[in-house]
Amino acid sequence: MNNLVYSNVIRYANNNDFDWASHLVEKVLKPFYINDPLLRVRQIFNTCVGQDKDVFGDSSVGQHLAVAEEQVSRVGLICVVEKKSTIRISLLIVQEASRGRGVGRNLLGYVEQYAFDRGIRKLYCKIATTNTKGLQFLIRNGFSIAGTAIKRHRRQVVKQSMLFKQLDDNACAV
Repeated sequence: MNNLVYSNVIRYANNNDFDWASHLVEKVLKPFYINDPLLRVRQIFNTCVGQDKDVFGDSSVGQHLAVAEEQVSRVGLICVVEKKSTIRISLLIVQEASRGRGVGRNLLGYVEQYAFDRGIRKLYCKIATTNTKGLQFLIRNGFSIAGTAIKRHRRQVVKQSMLFKQLDDNACAV
């Protein structure tokens, strides 16, 4: 993914982002999932920033991690997995204090531009159905609910909404 500049800067993540990302993921996702956020973030960083490449699953070579910054502060994070002709958004988080200022929309635009450049026309994601603010955000940004699924996540059963966005052939998210 190329760096694109909006009202904030979106860049590849690096190892210096790990502690910040771990704290952000734990704070935001804890209400929806019983998990070990440090383990999840470590897996993502090992795959995207490190050398742990796996041609299968979520740790695939098509996994990318980007950070949104405003001035010198990190404010958002997006992780995507590219497989065949689709991109799955596996993580999209904006710090609470930065919500409503276009950071999430810019992160989505960054991924849409990346998809457009690679000839990919479909984005999809899964989100806890109880995460109503996240669902509303995705729907406002052109995603449609395709269905729901029950997922066992550690010792918890989580109902998830599956969403997709068909990108227009002429779309350019700049």
